[in-house]
Amino acid sequence: MLLSTRIMSFSPPRDEGTTAETLTDDLLLEIISRVPARHRWRCKCVCKNWLGLARKLPQSLAGFFCTRTSKKRFQESAIQFFKVSGTRGSPSLDFLPQLPIHLLDCCNGLLLCRCYGAPAKADVGFQYVVCNPATEEWIALPDDPGHTHADDDVGAMVRLGFNPAVSSHFHVFVLLTDDSIISGVDVYSSETGRWVHKEKGWNGDVALANPHKATVFLNGCLHFQTFTGLGWDLVPCVAAVDTDGETWANFAAPNPSDIDDGFIQHSQGRLHYASFTDEIKDDRLVVYVLEDYGSKEWVLKHTVKISDMFGSERCVNDYNVAFDWIAIHPECNVIFFTVGFDTPFMCYNMDSERTRMLCTLENVYSSYLPYVPMYSELQSLHM
Repeated sequence: MLLSTRIMSFSPPRDEGTTAETLTDDLLLEIISRVPARHRWRCKCVCKNWLGLARKLPQSLAGFFCTRTSKKRFQESAIQFFKVSGTRGSPSLDFLPQLPIHLLDCCNGLLLCRCYGAPAKADVGFQYVVCNPATEEWIALPDDPGHTHADDDVGAMVRLGFNPAVSSHFHVFVLLTDDSIISGVDVYSSETGRWVHKEKGWNGDVALANPHKATVFLNGCLHFQTFTGLGWDLVPCVAAVDTDGETWANFAAPNPSDIDDGFIQHSQGRLHYASFTDEIKDDRLVVYVLEDYGSKEWVLKHTVKISDMFGSERCVNDYNVAFDWIAIHPECNVIFFTVGFDTPFMCYNMDSERTRMLCTLENVYSSYLPYVPMYSELQSLHM
């Protein structure tokens, strides 16, 4: 009896918490980062702390959504996903009940599309739907009571704004135009569940460059390409409007001679602008970055001759005929694009100054939407 009492007295104290609870956040982040990306969002089942840590882990560019032509233009099978990383499997939109689907935009893991079919309540026959392909969550937006948004042929630009590092809520922007002149914006907020309409914030006329061009959601504002002036005196600009539709900005693009070929993207936390110079016998790709967002001063980041970029006369000739920007990698200095009539999907590395063809994709008629998966569940997407 005495011996057993002595043994019990020398027993180590029992830890009241579990082993996981004793780990520091740095160690937990190291552990969670080694879990396959498609399973990371399940960490929410452990505890709130694990969910918060999993959300902090950045995801890399997985690939691009696009739509390929078929006999039935909007049939579900026409939506394709092209992978550029080694992740397993490809995201699918099979979980969406309203078909067919028209892709509109992708922003930080969320996808915006028009869904057509019987469930759609809008007079134009579709509803805007925001979804997360990684978690298969989705929500159909209510109709805008103030405006009826027609389909693509009206020239309106419909885009998505979402930054999970700032808020779990998203916004949908509909830039309204009158003969290409921007007249106002409709903004839907998932926080309020309502649409608001705001008139344009400029005194003069600002024209939308192209409703199909890429946009950037940065610092709580949607950035898009515009131009001002008349006739031959057009000046390319980058405009922005905030999620309340109250603050509007419009500042000059870095290449004043470029009207149609400019391209904006968000990469490595900065706004980038890529275009081509228009110099005789010295056409160049130029990439600028807005290092100081407040000053709106562009800094030249990279330049290369087109002949050096492609390395062959055939590709240079194809560039002169058909070149389409796709994206700038969100984490590194890589530009994706298509060139020529047989639509080879290519990339150019600004660091190594090398161009590489990734594959050939035929019959793609929609824009390529860069997709970075997000494995966190969002309350704003719950029906």
